[in-house]
Amino acid sequence: MRVIVIGAGPAGRFSATALKAMGGEPVVIEKDFLGGECANKRCIVEVSLAEYAVTLDVTEKMGLEPNAASFREVMGELRSFREMMRAFFDMQAKESGMEEIRGEAKLIDPKTVEVNGEMVKGDAIIIATGSRPLVPDIPGMDLDGVITYHDIIEMTELPEELVVVGGGAVGAAYACILGQLGSKVTVLERFKVLGEFDHDLRDYAIEQLKSRGISIFEGALVKEIKGGSRVESLLAEVDGEEREFSADCVLFATGLIPNSEIAKDIGVKIGERNEIIVNERMQTNVDGVYAAGDVIGPPFLTPVARREGWVAASNIMGKDVRMDYSLIPHFVPLFMEFSSVGLTEEEAVAEYGRENIAVLMMPPAVPYPSGCRSIWLARLDPRLTGMMKLVIERKSRKILGAHMASYTGKNAMHYLAALMKRGFTIDELAEIIEVYPDNDLFPVMAKMMLGMV
Repeated sequence: MRVIVIGAGPAGRFSATALKAMGGEPVVIEKDFLGGECANKRCIVEVSLAEYAVTLDVTEKMGLEPNAASFREVMGELRSFREMMRAFFDMQAKESGMEEIRGEAKLIDPKTVEVNGEMVKGDAIIIATGSRPLVPDIPGMDLDGVITYHDIIEMTELPEELVVVGGGAVGAAYACILGQLGSKVTVLERFKVLGEFDHDLRDYAIEQLKSRGISIFEGALVKEIKGGSRVESLLAEVDGEEREFSADCVLFATGLIPNSEIAKDIGVKIGERNEIIVNERMQTNVDGVYAAGDVIGPPFLTPVARREGWVAASNIMGKDVRMDYSLIPHFVPLFMEFSSVGLTEEEAVAEYGRENIAVLMMPPAVPYPSGCRSIWLARLDPRLTGMMKLVIERKSRKILGAHMASYTGKNAMHYLAALMKRGFTIDELAEIIEVYPDNDLFPVMAKMMLGMV
């Protein structure tokens, strides 16, 4: 089975890997670099900078003098790391033996793609063309200093006054990172900053962001960016009042839009948000054409894209595999890792009723989770060590949600998600013999609080 894979990001690369493993013949077409958005412009860039910023934050909190590199040096090192990653992906593709074509693809029909003036034929097609930043159409967007996350890795100078428009995962992460590196940061969010978080986790994040000098305004609608050739200020309506914010850089983190344009010419159905419509097998409405990754819309997560690519490949190769979007873990790199899986307390109450759920929590005032990086911080201020929260259904004692802020706690979330899918209970969690000391102390919390459920 010869399958044309358009795009070599997480969905494309992992669908090609799966096809190869199942005896298929993948042909990967990529117009830019292997690895897609994640490796070249998005999550690797964000997490690398977050790691550096968190190290500075912890060093300063411990009263030590950080030997910090200049912003220009940091970004230069990051670009060097990107080149190393690109070389690795190229080597990986070569060693796998799969066919790779560099160039821009154009769909001719459900079995034919034109690239570099030549026709490439296949038995099926997987569209994995990713997404791009979604930016509003407002005056001043063309000024120098107006950027998206795409532009971060090319920066050489740290902004003095940064306004971040959008307080979701990307906006909050870069506000934290660039604030720690020395920018004066203001976040403008139309709704709630980190609104997808459980309320206790969200409150803790906002408290700590503000304590680090980051200004946050919710209910803010951006009207105009002002300046000469470069941005000088931003005009916004905040809770019905017009305000002007000084800035030499404005970062828009206002969402993503799928790159689905390639599919329109062959009649693939496109949704209202520019996403390719697929079923749970990753099939489009056009026979033999599949899609996976950001191009099919939210949640815009690399691990989800990988799985979608694997599901698409499996179905092409004759298996019956369906995508499951339940219990997807996620994290945001702030001054520590904020991670979650399952229902928030609010969602659990809405679904099961307040009287039918129990909430177990180690709040920020308690020096847990004290493990990697945070033991010394617990001595300075327990609120610097993070928090943990479990949401439990009382009757079955099943874990409905887990939420944590800690320095390495996210590492537990994918395993916990897999166990929760199997009906994992608070009693079973308490039976685990944990590694200690560590940042993931859910088993310890379960042992201590069993009687509260």
